Amino acid sequence: ITPAEYEEIMKRKLTMRKLSECIGKSVYLDENEVDIYKEIEGAKFSGRLYIFREEDIVDSIKINEDEIREYYNDHKSEFMTEKRVIYRVWETGDKMDAHKIYNGVKKGDYDIPGFIEITDKDIDSYGRAKEVFKTLTPENRVNIIKEGNRYYISLYYKEIQPELKDINEVKGDIVKRLKQEKAKKLVIDKANSTLSLLRDSRNVDAKYISFSDTGVDELRKIFLLGDLEIIKIVFSGDKVFGPYPFSEGYGVLYIKSVKRDRVKEASVNSYLYNVKSRQLFVDFIEHKLRKADIKLNDEILN
Repeated sequence: ITPAEYEEIMKRKLTMRKLSECIGKSVYLDENEVDIYKEIEGAKFSGRLYIFREEDIVDSIKINEDEIREYYNDHKSEFMTEKRVIYRVWETGDKMDAHKIYNGVKKGDYDIPGFIEITDKDIDSYGRAKEVFKTLTPENRVNIIKEGNRYYISLYYKEIQPELKDINEVKGDIVKRLKQEKAKKLVIDKANSTLSLLRDSRNVDAKYISFSDTGVDELRKIFLLGDLEIIKIVFSGDKVFGPYPFSEGYGVLYIKSVKRDRVKEASVNSYLYNVKSRQLFVDFIEHKLRKADIKLNDEILN
């Protein structure tokens, strides 16, 4: 980078920084949004997390032969073998013998004794000769190379087109897929049923984990909840929420009690100011980009 280019980059960065500071000074924090954020961050929940996991029920699910046959017929394209190429290879240490084999194969005698067959899936284990296989085609079928004191005659013998696997060969895979599909539906149904029972204050027969003094950040980490859902949990006054998907299945929240911790207003103001400043800056840049139909250097934007 030249000094002139470096100077230009620094000028752009300083311009962007001044623009950011200018926009930041226009940010206004409303008392209501500060109070709302303090309520959210100060909320500590105690209750139960009802957990519904596919792995807990998948082994108990039964699949019959009719279901297997129907799935097989509906998904035949997923049970095809891969296209394969079969090569034949002759190996000899005798030069005359090597050329005799090569000339014979070249003339179409593919059954000269002494060959071995390999597929295109196995060629990587065949030393330097593997590079020769990759150059063979239906139009260029035969090649010969010498490696050390050995000669290798390689033939592009034939292609095996994809075929439908026998149902007995894929039955295990089909059973596994069907069990997973049923387990997912049963888990969702069970989670929704539990949600309804809890809302009706009825007894629930389901696994749960008790929690106490848990903040919204912990809930976000478990369920990846959005802001609207967090606001609903904090302010709605309801006790039951969900079902929410998480890494292992679905969960239903039962909030037994909520404790309100005090949150320092200075830290809330600082956080909200930074968030709003950055968002306003991003919105301003995006507006200018759309209006001017130009692209800015990613390094500058970052």
